[in-house]
Amino acid sequence: MDKIEDASTNNPLDQKLLIKFTRLDLGQVIEGLSCRQEEWQQTADWHSGKASEFPAHLKEGSNAREAQWIADNYARILSLIERQYHEQS
Repeated sequence: MDKIEDASTNNPLDQKLLIKFTRLDLGQVIEGLSCRQEEWQQTADWHSGKASEFPAHLKEGSNAREAQWIADNYARILSLIERQYHEQS
């Protein structure tokens, strides 16, 4: 992995990395993240009363707010990956 310099923060968790995948591998990463995002969104919808059917893969979360926050983070990550992918295509 290559490190990309980012002087905006000293937090190592905010450090940007360059990771290289084949198109096949990237497709599988996107598919996996999409599945997780959908499961967390279904969990958030269930806890908030938006879903009438019990989700097949209810995730362990304390409430709808937490589940929505996790689902939104997966969506944000997917958006970043897809945007960078399309910039290179």
